[in-house]
Amino acid sequence: MAELDISGFDGDVALTGHGGEAYAWTLASTLRKKDVSRYGGTRFAKQRGGVIDMSGVISVFLRKGATGNAPNATASAVDGAALVLTAMTGCTYTGTAIVDFTMNHNFGDPAIEGTYPFVFTGDVTEAWVVA
Repeated sequence: MAELDISGFDGDVALTGHGGEAYAWTLASTLRKKDVSRYGGTRFAKQRGGVIDMSGVISVFLRKGATGNAPNATASAVDGAALVLTAMTGCTYTGTAIVDFTMNHNFGDPAIEGTYPFVFTGDVTEAWVVA
């Protein structure tokens, strides 16, 4: 398979229990760090990595009229919901995420937006297609 640049044309979001038409998402992977410098050490701090936090925001246009379109702002699961983020076919992040919700309503706005800030809880599977 030839190398390809990832484009925004093939992305997708599958978030169980929450609605809206996703149009964008972000993902940040943060390695928790601890300063493990010793007394009398050098001037530069020594760091050690620990667990990984993966979080981000899913942006949606809110819709009505079909089953599964409600934001379900009051029904967030305490142990999280299944989430699959697709950057491009074959390039995904899959896991369980704890989800919040914000609606950005503006009178006269032709498309009302919502955001789902999330944090993955437990293992996250990264699948990235290669040649």
